[in-house]
Amino acid sequence: MHVRFVWVATFFAVFFWAVTVSWVFLPTELMAFSGLPADDGAGLANGLRIGGMLLGWGVMLFLARREPPSRARNAIAIGSAVGLYGFLLVGLYLLIAGIVGPGMLMSMAVELLGGTAFLLTLREPVDRRAAGREAEHTRQAS
Repeated sequence: MHVRFVWVATFFAVFFWAVTVSWVFLPTELMAFSGLPADDGAGLANGLRIGGMLLGWGVMLFLARREPPSRARNAIAIGSAVGLYGFLLVGLYLLIAGIVGPGMLMSMAVELLGGTAFLLTLREPVDRRAAGREAEHTRQAS
């Protein structure tokens, strides 16, 4: 299956920004959706912190979305997959432990599909010329 990095990166950049805005303006609704008590100050604080991280992650994906296949773009894809799978595993643990409710399943589905989509983008061939220019630029910078 051929999945293009530009589409996956663009979708998740916008998705991460939407989640960030939701954490800023609708934090109690997000917590209630996951089955967490809406008055939990620690949960709210962590949600806002995660929103900030997702904002930066989205900016990184948006800025890199049109880059040609390269080692750097592959690193972004692999890092994004690892991050999404990490969220998935934490969500699974929280669900099994009874800390969150079934609303977490939708987030887990997005994380599973997203991590897999980023890994599938690795099948695009690396442009050897772009990779060579990247290596040359790195040598010149040091």
